[in-house]
Amino acid sequence: MDAVEEIRTAATRLRETAERTSRAPWSTNGMWVMGADSHIAHFGGHLPNRDWVALAHPGLAEPLAAWLEEVADDAEKHARGGWGNSADEIACGWPLAVARLINGSD
Repeated sequence: MDAVEEIRTAATRLRETAERTSRAPWSTNGMWVMGADSHIAHFGGHLPNRDWVALAHPGLAEPLAAWLEEVADDAEKHARGGWGNSADEIACGWPLAVARLINGSD
């Protein structure tokens, strides 16, 4: 899979995964992460983990997926412009690193 495909795959995975979760936003209440309409998870004494899970709720999926797709679109557009770089050379750095983490390929 090339870099642009990895980035687009991550955007799709974000959206599909978020669609199957409890509604955002998520918050904390004692040891619990709470969704908009239900308990999500209990974290015992692991409050930093609880805080991270609440922060990384499904409401982040759409803006993050849109950013990744914009990077992929821009890479393809600039590569088509003939400025000497391939789309994969342009679609690198942090966006590709984020995509690989989402895809589990890094």
